[in-house]
Amino acid sequence: MSVRIKVSYTEELELAKLQRRLAPGIERCRLPKEQKGEHKRAYIDWNSNASDQEKKENLIPNYERSPEELREMGRKGGIASGEARRKKRDLQREVKHWFKVFEDLEKRDGMRTAEILNKLEKEMAKRERSPGEAGKNAEKA
Repeated sequence: MSVRIKVSYTEELELAKLQRRLAPGIERCRLPKEQKGEHKRAYIDWNSNASDQEKKENLIPNYERSPEELREMGRKGGIASGEARRKKRDLQREVKHWFKVFEDLEKRDGMRTAEILNKLEKEMAKRERSPGEAGKNAEKA
């Protein structure tokens, strides 16, 4: 989005400070030829997308990277991927284990299982309402 800002200032230093703050997005700063009175004017064309463009300029495309650098990035990505897969696998194992435990409990004592499920549902509803407090309560238990 592009915006034209009309600036009124008394000292050149004020305009310079403003220009430094808006620097990444300034497309143009125009000063009128005649400045009458104690207040001077400036017109700044500012583009809010310029800061996004500046971020993109900091990215280095893969074709400009060395083979060693690409290899290292791939290695780090592989390690992170493996950690994520192991975490997912462990979580799935835990869920399967709890399903088996609940199945066995349900076979032995259906009423007790229903009570436990109701308590779990209430606890989950509590966590949805206040995620921060529920996490603290779980750590205490």
